[in-house]
Amino acid sequence: MFQNYINHYFEALSTNTFIYLVLVIPAFLIFWIVFKSHFLSIKIQPISTDITKQITTDKRQKRNFIHDAMFSASTLIIFSLLDSVFFFLTKIGLTQIYFDINQYSLWWFLISIPILI
Repeated sequence: MFQNYINHYFEALSTNTFIYLVLVIPAFLIFWIVFKSHFLSIKIQPISTDITKQITTDKRQKRNFIHDAMFSASTLIIFSLLDSVFFFLTKIGLTQIYFDINQYSLWWFLISIPILI
């Protein structure tokens, strides 16, 4: 029984990772590769023209990129854990999650989103 929840966790983690990458990689390419020169002018932290500062800035940017990637990974882990918790609660009957949208109708689904928020 516990193995089902472990399997569900890793399935949720891989699904969440796939969805995240499908959304993040295009945004990264657009903002930091394709249109980098346009977005540098509106960046909060200005770019230094001094070469010694530029080297430390490059190292800092790499460190910041790794830092942000690690926080993104931790977010994926947390959301997958929550997904598994709700899966477990649904299996033991402690939630009222429904998977068939026709069970309560489309209007209830649309109204339930702002209610949850």
